[in-house]
This record gives sequence, structure tokens and C-alpha cells, in this order.
Amino acid sequence: MEEEIESIRKQIAEDEAEVIQLSKKLEDLEILLATKEEDLLAAKDNVTNAQLNLEEFRSQMRAHDEEIKQLQKKIDDTKKDNQKKKESLEKEVNKLKEDAAQYRKMVSLSAKLEPPPGMSVLDGLEVKVAFNGKWKETLQELSGGQRSLVALSLVLAMLKFKPAPIYILDEVDAALDLSHTQNIGHMIKKHFTTSQT
Repeated sequence: MEEEIESIRKQIAEDEAEVIQLSKKLEDLEILLATKEEDLLAAKDNVTNAQLNLEEFRSQMRAHDEEIKQLQKKIDDTKKDNQKKKESLEKEVNKLKEDAAQYRKMVSLSAKLEPPPGMSVLDGLEVKVAFNGKWKETLQELSGGQRSLVALSLVLAMLKFKPAPIYILDEVDAALDLSHTQNIGHMIKKHFTTSQT
């Protein structure tokens, strides 16, 4: 019986040692679980923050997309508007060329309004002039009277395009000879019958 008691004591001691060992393992697992729980909570906070940041980013992207659409619409509208203006200006320039041609015939003048090489009418116009069929490179090659004729032809063509009720032309014929002065007077009377000069 003593052997049995000894055996039971031994078994109890082993069981107690095992309980202590298991308690220690349980304690370690609880510590590990608490650490993992903290890590999980931190990860959850990170995910929540990431979701908030993602939603804010999406909101900003939607706003930027809308801004881009509005800017693209403005660009498209501006391009259309510029195209209309260009077409209108080209039409007006062509009309101006036609009107100027009428006046040039009366004064033996040939002239062209053209955009500079490689440019459009929106970039400007150059006046090319020929007297008696000979084209001049620049307007500086013209005499004072010839420059007056070119200027008057251009002014009268513009006024024909967009008439005014009254015109004041002070000494426009100062550099002209008598025949050209008479031609200009005849041209004004013929083409500007509804205006005072």
C-alpha cells in the first residue's frame, strides 16, 4: 500500500508539474494572444485609415475628373469659337480684297492682302502692291502719292465693308496728283452715297 501511495504521490507530483507547465504555456499563449489582438487592432486601424484615405482620394479624383471635363469643354468651345472667328475673318478679308480691287482699278493699282508666309490671317496681314503691273517688295519703295493711294484704297474698302454715317478725310489728297485726286473723289461719291463726306 505504501507503494501505491508513493505511486499516487508521484503521479500527483507529475500531474502538478504538468499543470504548472500547462499553466505556463497558457500564460504564454494568453500573452501571445494579447499581442496578436493588439496587432489586429492596429491593423484594423490601418485598414480603416487606408479606407478613409482611399475614399478621400476617390473623391478628389472625381473632382479632378469633373475639372478636366470642364476644361476640355472650354478648350473645345474655344477651338470652335476660334475656328468661327478665323472663317469669319477670312470671309471679311476676301470681301475686303474684292472691294479694294474695285478701287484699285480706278487708280491703276494692284494690291493683295495676304498673311505672312507660314501664318494665318489671325497672325496678321501684309499688303503687297503693284503699280502698272510691277510688284513692290515693300511699301517703302512707294512714293508718297502711291502710299496715299494704297492707304485710301484700304480705308475705303474697310469703310465699304463696315459703313459709317459720316467720314472726315482731312487732306487725304495732299500727296496725290490731280487725276488721282479726281478718281478718289469720284470713287467716294459713287460708293458712299448714303454717307456724308
